[in-house]
Amino acid sequence: MSRADPFAFFRALNAIGLEFVPTESAKTTTLHKRPRPLLRQLERQGITIETAKPSAQALQAFDFQVATVFDVGVDAGTPLIYDAFPDAKFVLIDPIQESRDRVSHWQQKIDFDFIVCGVGAKPGQMEITIPMRPGRTNLARSSLAGFTDANASMFTQFEKRDVDIRTLDDIAQDYQGPYGLKIDTEGFEREVIRGAHKMLTQCEFVIAEVSIKRRFTNGYRFSEFIADMGERGFEPIDFLRPLRPDAVDCDVLFAKYDSPRFDF
Repeated sequence: MSRADPFAFFRALNAIGLEFVPTESAKTTTLHKRPRPLLRQLERQGITIETAKPSAQALQAFDFQVATVFDVGVDAGTPLIYDAFPDAKFVLIDPIQESRDRVSHWQQKIDFDFIVCGVGAKPGQMEITIPMRPGRTNLARSSLAGFTDANASMFTQFEKRDVDIRTLDDIAQDYQGPYGLKIDTEGFEREVIRGAHKMLTQCEFVIAEVSIKRRFTNGYRFSEFIADMGERGFEPIDFLRPLRPDAVDCDVLFAKYDSPRFDF
């Protein structure tokens, strides 16, 4: 997980009305006005300030060179990757037709194609489940995987739709590499990479929302997804969204292990 920029940390505190002031024992110092030394002192005490939300700047720092970025499971869009790679071609993929309208405003900022389909290990058709609460359809939680009883209990009803399924290998052949990939498919991530054998050989990075808790019937273990990526030459290089005790999933950034990014 990326460390917070010291000055951004102080600005965030000031924005909510908080500020650092010298204590009785530190009246003669200006440490409270110097963010970097203060954070270094905190680190020596075992306290690290981390960003709870990934930033485009942190992603750009890895210097991934991509021509095309695939956003699988778009919903309302993924500003992180759009801001990090403004000159790339984007392929936005979602099985829910309504998502096309939800990302239409991005046409003014990035060059993208929108493809309405699910992504899986093999082409065909599947049934997607769209959960609902009173007065609201939760499109972001739509899944091609089956909901566990505990997960389903959070919603009042469900809509079912038949959707077309394509593989990333099929889709990617029409686009120029090297590629970047983001996956957020509510428990279907493992199936997505199973249909991306060729595509992943030209892929610089993968950002995946990986399940931690048992949310879906016959769902994968966290370790299984890590192993699947390892078999394809990728290893975790950062957690873009922290791994917390109460988290049901987390955002993992994978990079090719044979790249210099993993050199000591």
